[in-house]
Amino acid sequence: MAVMMTVYRELGWRATIFGENEEGFYDRIGLGRKFLSVLGGYLIISLSVMIGLIYGRKERSHVLSLLEAETYIVTL
Repeated sequence: MAVMMTVYRELGWRATIFGENEEGFYDRIGLGRKFLSVLGGYLIISLSVMIGLIYGRKERSHVLSLLEAETYIVTL
């Protein structure tokens, strides 16, 4: 830990373990996090819409199948 702190102090708090500056390293991680957060958000929304379409419509005589719900999500 002391060696890492010395390296950080010597390079002006811009070094990382991987030998790159913080901006470049976190930029690449940030892009991955954005992609994963968008993908996760899409999955959560699509699953909630499917569950809502399948189980939420009590007034209809039949329950929507997964294929119908998926088709509805794609058309949104």
